Amino acid sequence: MNRATFRVRGLTCFLGLLACTGCSSRSDPALVPVEGKATVGGQPLTVGDVTFFPAEAGGVPLNIVGKIGADGTYKMTTNGKTGAPKGKYKVTVYTMIASSSPVAPDISKAPPPPKRKVNAKYESPDATDLTIEVPSASYDLNLSPP
Repeated sequence: MNRATFRVRGLTCFLGLLACTGCSSRSDPALVPVEGKATVGGQPLTVGDVTFFPAEAGGVPLNIVGKIGADGTYKMTTNGKTGAPKGKYKVTVYTMIASSSPVAPDISKAPPPPKRKVNAKYESPDATDLTIEVPSASYDLNLSPP
């Protein structure tokens, strides 16, 4: 095979692959804005991450997450885009966030490990009793303490 034939075949394969990238029937799901407030004992939870998992067996897992702010509010994003697809979800809340302060050079003076701020059941999609339907009138999370 000479160089010209090789180049033509390579170009043909490349153009075929390029054309097929637009042929996918997969599209991103429509997203609904999801914002709420997380509280523990009526007080705002000031740190943590909220994650949505499909409630139905066989549901397609997506990266649906939200960071809890200092005032207890959170906003969900799906694969980096604002909102969450319609559906029913199990909700987890993870609050064991390590301190952002630098570690002391002397390990005997290292900071204590982070403390859990909510009941441990909220950390696992298998154990949580929190569910949310999107869309909904409210996305507030009333959590029990550890």
